[in-house]
Amino acid sequence: GPHATPATVLRMLVDAAEELKNKRWAMADLGCGSGILAIAAEKLGAAKSWGCDFDPKAVLVSKENAERNGTPKIRFTEVDVLEWEPKEQWDVVAANIFVDILEQAFPQIVRAVKPGGILLTSGILQTQAGPCLKVAEQNGIRWDRVVTRGKWLSAMGRRVG
Repeated sequence: GPHATPATVLRMLVDAAEELKNKRWAMADLGCGSGILAIAAEKLGAAKSWGCDFDPKAVLVSKENAERNGTPKIRFTEVDVLEWEPKEQWDVVAANIFVDILEQAFPQIVRAVKPGGILLTSGILQTQAGPCLKVAEQNGIRWDRVVTRGKWLSAMGRRVG
């Protein structure tokens, strides 16, 4: 989409997929909204992608979009990331979520990323970026790339350890 946050994360997802192209990989889209990132992951070669959102309407729209885009096997579920306990780890995790939720959910989000795996995050206003990114670092993320577009910031990092 044209909004700075999904557009930037989508660009980062393309780069992550290029890095993983000769491997079997999986992606989780936390705060899936319309499902665009989970759909793109499958189109870019993910063997499995899953998306969740706390909003049941977003889950419904994501399912409809997956069907329309020829990716009907993607599972979308209604999940509040603040109450979520990851049951598996993913090669790529995208979290395009508002900063206050990100900061609270980073412990769960980081646990969902495989060691050495990639975290794509956005929904962060530039004015709030420092403290937010620091919380992720304290939970085991090393940021490799930070991109600002307008008032928004997106970041790509890896889980260390």
